[in-house]
Amino acid sequence: MAEFENRPEITVSTMGKVHNPSGKGVPIKIMKNTNKKQVHADPKEQHATVTSNKIETKRNITRKKSANDNFNYDNKGKKQGGHGKGAWNSHDDVLDEYADVIDKSDPLYDEQEDAPYVLVGAGVHGELNGTKTQYRDADDVPIYGALYTETEFKHRTEEIIRELYDSGDFSEVITSLNELGCPQYAPLIIKRALSLSLDHGSRERELTSQLLCELASSKDEANFMSRSDIERGFEICMDGLPELTIDCPDARHVMQSYLARAVVDEVLSPAYLRDLETSLDLSGEDGELQLDVVRHAMLMLSREHCTARLEHVWGPGDGNRTVEELKGIIDQLLNEYLLSLDLEEATRCVQELNAPLFHHELVKRAIKISLEHTKPNSPNT
Repeated sequence: MAEFENRPEITVSTMGKVHNPSGKGVPIKIMKNTNKKQVHADPKEQHATVTSNKIETKRNITRKKSANDNFNYDNKGKKQGGHGKGAWNSHDDVLDEYADVIDKSDPLYDEQEDAPYVLVGAGVHGELNGTKTQYRDADDVPIYGALYTETEFKHRTEEIIRELYDSGDFSEVITSLNELGCPQYAPLIIKRALSLSLDHGSRERELTSQLLCELASSKDEANFMSRSDIERGFEICMDGLPELTIDCPDARHVMQSYLARAVVDEVLSPAYLRDLETSLDLSGEDGELQLDVVRHAMLMLSREHCTARLEHVWGPGDGNRTVEELKGIIDQLLNEYLLSLDLEEATRCVQELNAPLFHHELVKRAIKISLEHTKPNSPNT
């Protein structure tokens, strides 16, 4: 530092703090009050309009009635155009939760408005009894009338009947039908069961006949099914018999078997067929078809030992045959085949037997009978 003291162009202020670590001789700069105010100014003042010398304006203005200090917008007081027309008033924002109950002595009282009612489909006939069918799970509101529409009820009924074809559990099926809570649609259960069995074999038709018997006899569980509902279901199915015949050509023979079997099982009264015969509309081919079905059913009931025959009206494949009965049926069809040599007829009889778990017995007895047969022209089965 001593060598620079005699040189006037070099001073402590020009050399800086690097050459003057102690800071001796350096003047202290005092901050003006204006700068202090600028540092500690309110944030709102920073958003004021500032104009520079270059004639450039920087605007950051908070508009009136648009946002408060917390930037929450409040549009109250604005008319939103149209001089306030269509705006909600404060007294219209909140509606009464419950309406005033009108006294029965009031002239404006209407009894039909307080009575329970339900809108149903066109397939429901008669008036509803107004009883509570069930309570809604969400808010325990009582439900009057049918719980399902007619279309949805048909789909649910079809699922339950298909479950019967798989399991054969009648008690579970009756409980499921009763839980549907639609006694107004009870005749549709009969119609759906009969029409659905047309697409299946002898086992399913036998299960359908047993289901009709269970619905007519078990009054404690299936209290929604009455004798009149079953009769009405058969009538609906008879009305649609021409359409069913188009899809299933064997529908007329199946329906006459159902009618005769229902009378034997005491599902229908013996006088029902006679009343049905007199009530049919005989105009056109449809009436003649229905009359022919009813008369054939009455003819089946007039035969000798009709009860024993109609108990097995669906043939050997109804699923109710014992092991001894199946063995006897197999022996009969094998002996008939060895005598007639009709392979197609023998194949049809085996298919009608509908006992795939008993085919091993068929092979066993076929070999045994072929060895015992003494006819020289008999083929080797």
